[in-house]
Amino acid sequence: MPHVTKGSTMIDDGERSHSLLVKELGVNRIVHPRKEKKGLEDSRNTMNPINTVHRMFKRFMKNHGGFKRTHIQD
Repeated sequence: MPHVTKGSTMIDDGERSHSLLVKELGVNRIVHPRKEKKGLEDSRNTMNPINTVHRMFKRFMKNHGGFKRTHIQD
């Protein structure tokens, strides 16, 4: 099962590479431009919860090198 399906909502920082997903899959998009968030403390940065998940996931993957990555996106 794909991790992004038609009608999904994607929250991102407006990176252009995500535009193809939006166009091809009909994904709803909420954009919080990176330049508007630069220098904000974490408590005021709307992207902080997403950044925290990414940071924790990277830490997990680094500490568990033998973890099977086949279905991570799902």
